[in-house]
Amino acid sequence: MFRKVASLLRPSAPAGAKGAIYGWGEEPAAEASPAAGRFRLPGPYLNAEGHAYRAMTSIAFTGPYDSSAAPRASRLVIYEDDKPLGPRHSVFEIIARDGLGCYAHFLGQVNFSTTDNSDPNTNGRTYSYAVGEPSPATVGLGGCHMNSLVRSIQRAGALQLRGIGMGPSYSPLEQLRLVERQLGLQQEPEVLASLAVSTLPDANDLLTPDTDVDLLLVETTAHTNALVGEVCLNRAQIMSHILGPSEALGREVYEQVSRWYSQGILKCDDDARESAAREVLPRIAGTELDTPAIRLAFAEARGVRETPAEMTERLAAIRDLLGPKRMMVIRGPNVFFPDGRSISWGANLAAEMREVTTALRIPLIDLGDLVKEKGFEFSVLPDLTHHTDAFIDYLGGVVLEKIQSFYGPWPWPEGVQKPLPPRFAR
Repeated sequence: MFRKVASLLRPSAPAGAKGAIYGWGEEPAAEASPAAGRFRLPGPYLNAEGHAYRAMTSIAFTGPYDSSAAPRASRLVIYEDDKPLGPRHSVFEIIARDGLGCYAHFLGQVNFSTTDNSDPNTNGRTYSYAVGEPSPATVGLGGCHMNSLVRSIQRAGALQLRGIGMGPSYSPLEQLRLVERQLGLQQEPEVLASLAVSTLPDANDLLTPDTDVDLLLVETTAHTNALVGEVCLNRAQIMSHILGPSEALGREVYEQVSRWYSQGILKCDDDARESAAREVLPRIAGTELDTPAIRLAFAEARGVRETPAEMTERLAAIRDLLGPKRMMVIRGPNVFFPDGRSISWGANLAAEMREVTTALRIPLIDLGDLVKEKGFEFSVLPDLTHHTDAFIDYLGGVVLEKIQSFYGPWPWPEGVQKPLPPRFAR
């Protein structure tokens, strides 16, 4: 699928993009297209490995290049005759293995492939370069599916991630609280922080009010939240701090904790929640679960389901805060069955997300529909919850293709749906 959409991701260089304004050094003697600000990529080209060829002569481009610290920094665009190649920022292994026009400008070195994987030294075509637009800055909100998806697309050179240090979030309310917290607009009571704050341990790129977002991808897998008063607990924290450790306390305790969560919280059954909590609280005394936060959660947390109107309002609030040029929602089921059926936390979530995205006028992809289309064995791992690498790569192509068809050519023009976030307006 990435090969199918590779042409959608080929960057463009602005007309007349040349000279010191764009960070160029001395212009080469052989200029490929003066009007377009393009310059010949000097050969001969070394066949580095597989379909990857390397420009052996330095080019007069003094702009930034990709590096391990900034893997999407380069704005170099390579042309085959008058056609831009891409995806750019591709890792060397993908250039060598797949080719088909992908390339990279890494640590000042240019490795590229031709559109048909022919030898650029003998195919009779002309190769040139220019400066183009930066790769779209992308934020992905969601769980493990979203994490795998955005990293897969980034590996293909199609985007640069922002906010990669954020932890998982599953419902529109969880996602709104996560964004507000990242932007310094939300802070949970200290006693509940361990259950409400989900930040990856290797966080090194969080959102700030100055974060520029071209594309916002939101994976929604739930519309029921665990609330203590107005504080929204994070589902991943509940599972890692309460459900997981409860297994070590014996089968009876684990079953009661599971009933408290699955029936009491997720199904909003107050009777089941209260009775399970009464059983559990005396049994966790002196154990790993005996913390103020967990005791408060058992005593006061309740399951509250978001309505379509609330989900619409909260996703709109996220869009207002981050100001993306483009936004897409991915509806992800929680469990799949070998016959292709899937279930979610809320049986009507699929229909409600169609209503929500229609109201917001943004595209929607339903993972349940894609699994039916591609088949269970291709799409789902034996744990019935997570997806295969092949399916994630396929999904990446579907996402990019749908964004292209919904919003128009890639990269997108500046200023489209990019209001100043109202909470930061002065």
